[in-house]
Amino acid sequence: MATYDVAALEKLVEQFQKIPSIGRKTAQRMAFHVLDLPENEAKEFADAIMDAHTKIHHCSLCHNLTENELCPICESLSRDHSLLCVVEDPRDVPALERTREFQGVYHVLHGTISPMNGVGPDQLTIKSLVERVATGEVKEVIMATNPTVEGEATAMYLSRLLKPMGIKVTRRRIRVEELADIQEAAACGTACVISPLTKVVDPDKNVTYSFGDKPGPVLTKLYHALQDIQYGRVEDKHCWCRVVEGID
Repeated sequence: MATYDVAALEKLVEQFQKIPSIGRKTAQRMAFHVLDLPENEAKEFADAIMDAHTKIHHCSLCHNLTENELCPICESLSRDHSLLCVVEDPRDVPALERTREFQGVYHVLHGTISPMNGVGPDQLTIKSLVERVATGEVKEVIMATNPTVEGEATAMYLSRLLKPMGIKVTRRRIRVEELADIQEAAACGTACVISPLTKVVDPDKNVTYSFGDKPGPVLTKLYHALQDIQYGRVEDKHCWCRVVEGID
C-alpha cells in the first residue's frame, strides 16, 4: 500500500519540530498553517526569519540581543548603570522588564556553569562581566540566575569572584507574579527533601499558579542527585554528610 508522503511538507514539519517543546502534532498544525497563508504572507514570514538571523547580534557591552552596537537598555541615559543584573539568557530580560521595577542594566551570561555538560566559565561571558565591573561604574550586582543547581552554582561562583572587588552582590528574590513564568517549583527544607509543588495559591489576588501534576525534568534531576549523595553513590563535594561512629 502506498503511503502519503509529501516531501516538502514533511521537511517543513521537521523544521518546526526542532523548536523546543514542539511535538510532531503541533509541528504539523504549524506547517499546515503556513501552507494556508497567502503567498505574500508566506514570503513575509520567511523574510522575517532571515532578517532576524542577519540583523540580530549580541550587544557589545551586555551581550543581550540587539540590531545595533549597543542594545537600547545599555544606550539609555535614564537607566541606573551602577546597578547590574546578571541573567542566564536573553529571554530573561523581557521577563524582568515586564515587572517594570528594575531600572538598572543587564549582563547576559548565555548559559550557566555546568561541568557535567562541559560548560565552564570560559564558555560564558564572565570575563567581560569582570572587565565591566572593574571600570568602577558598577556598584551593585544582582544575581538573577535561575534557581537550579547550575544557576545557584554560577551565582555562587560569580559572587566569590566579584566580592573581593568591593562590589555589593545580592541574590534576586522572585516576585509572586513571576510564578506565571516558572515551569517547576518545589519546597525544600533542612531534612534534605525536595517536595514538588503542583500549585501555589495567592489568596490576596485569588490567583493560582500551576506547575503540573508530576515532577518535571529539573526536579527529578535534583531529587536523584540529592539521593545519590545521601546514599554514598556519588562523592559528597559539599560536606553535607557526616559519618557518626559509636552509635548502635
